[in-house]
Amino acid sequence: MLRGKTNLYPQPFTCFLFICRCVVRLRLIGAARVKLARETELEAKSDQESAEQNATIRNKMRNLGQQSWAQYLCIVENLADLINAINWMPQGFLFGGQFSSKFTGAMGTISSLLKLYRLHASKKAS
Repeated sequence: MLRGKTNLYPQPFTCFLFICRCVVRLRLIGAARVKLARETELEAKSDQESAEQNATIRNKMRNLGQQSWAQYLCIVENLADLINAINWMPQGFLFGGQFSSKFTGAMGTISSLLKLYRLHASKKAS
């Protein structure tokens, strides 16, 4: 009998879902950036700009840039995990067992370093 939590989905499927989630979030961030750029253009045309509004818009744009950067890192991290997970599958399943041990180790190292970076960044932000 298994104790504790069990993983219902295989690792490659979970990585693929995380990648899809990050891509959707990137699209939403891009739409928010376009909307914010349009608001900036409208305010510039109305000649009623204030320093406070400009600072607010710059902060929002900076925040959206940081969010998009985090999503790009998430995609790279999960792609490295996906490549690693599929490589460890039996031969005949996609590209299972096709990569060298150096490449597999590099993908694992990249994934681990990105996870540590994201963990450090989240602790630094809070």
